[in-house]
Amino acid sequence: MTFDAWRSAVGGQWQRLLVYPGGLAALALVALGWLAWRLIVGRDQPRSVAITWRGSDVLALAGPLVALALLPLAGGVELRSPLDVPTTWLLLDLPLVLVIAHGWRDAAQTQVVASPMLAGWLVGLPLLALLLLALGTTTGGITVANVAQLAAAKPLGWMTLIVWFAALLPALQLGPWSGTTRPVERLALALRRLGHLSLLVLALLPLWPKTDPKASGWWAAVQRDGRVPTLLVLAGLWLAVLVTHRLSSPHSSVILGRAVWLLGAGLLGYLAIKA
Repeated sequence: MTFDAWRSAVGGQWQRLLVYPGGLAALALVALGWLAWRLIVGRDQPRSVAITWRGSDVLALAGPLVALALLPLAGGVELRSPLDVPTTWLLLDLPLVLVIAHGWRDAAQTQVVASPMLAGWLVGLPLLALLLLALGTTTGGITVANVAQLAAAKPLGWMTLIVWFAALLPALQLGPWSGTTRPVERLALALRRLGHLSLLVLALLPLWPKTDPKASGWWAAVQRDGRVPTLLVLAGLWLAVLVTHRLSSPHSSVILGRAVWLLGAGLLGYLAIKA
């Protein structure tokens, strides 16, 4: 992505950056997601009393917040120029890279932070690259706007969505791939997860039942607005991820990892045959 395209996308989008879909709205959704986590998973990490800051924490928080602000979610201020998917992933994964780097430099944190998170990233990253290839093949582009066209491309688009969902647990560093981090890092990683789930929501929303343009009533008005369907699909995805995380174990992670790779291999084989 060129600098001019980046400046066009970010410049003047302060309402998106500060209110919705980034900023306050993103933080509120993270808080609701944390409450759901407590109800379904419980506290599986020790509570950190002291909140410490590093200089890199600003970057770790800013990356996913900017990525969320520039997603074409319903109800937001008109987006001037959508980002491409690689740039969005780069912004979202910035906190993960920083957490792994800091954990790797600290010998005491290598096993509890860096190693499991790096393992999950290495499982999820090649699959995300494969998804990018499938996205370009299916829709003819790799911008975030193209993601919404996946569901209409059968069967390749649906195969891509299945692999995408299967890769969520390792890609989001959940289950056996999670690590104990500081509170600020946990917030940054939660924003990262919200961003990755929001990308998948963009792909799934076209499957939401269409509303009759002539229909009246509050529910029809809510559906036409688009924000409530977006939140419902997002909540459903987060619930599915939490249940999978709750039921996961070191043994199941091996099975899940192999299943994800088999699905990825099937998608790659289909792409090769189609080409």
